[in-house]
Amino acid sequence: MPRFRSLPSRRGNALVEGALVLMPLLLVIVGILDFGQLLFLHQTFTERARAGIRWAVTNNYDAQQIRNFVLYNSPTAPGGDPPGLFGLTASEITVTRYDSGDQVKDRIEVSIHDLPMRFYSPLLNKALAHRPFRVVRRVEALGATD
Repeated sequence: MPRFRSLPSRRGNALVEGALVLMPLLLVIVGILDFGQLLFLHQTFTERARAGIRWAVTNNYDAQQIRNFVLYNSPTAPGGDPPGLFGLTASEITVTRYDSGDQVKDRIEVSIHDLPMRFYSPLLNKALAHRPFRVVRRVEALGATD
């Protein structure tokens, strides 16, 4: 029994070890959340651009209606002009038509650009701009559903 009393006190060791393990664990969890958010937003906006271009190549060309379709999934904007999915605005969407007189080269481009990405990580505390989401399709049946 006297031998155990001569050992130094170990009170507080668990607290120090817990703190040393908790910080890297929290950084890994926040990193996973940031990476998941980045993948989710990338897929969401890519799909919105694809949906807009699909609508554009099968209906009559009208840049404002294409923008509305990307924003609201409808060619007409709802009353009050609210922001679109995840704060997307009409100024962040560009619709361009190339070679409109040529039946072979006629194509439409939908681009979502200047979209700020905000992260949870304190190491990435500023808003970063993602590269533009750009989709180009050849016009094959413009106005076929009208």
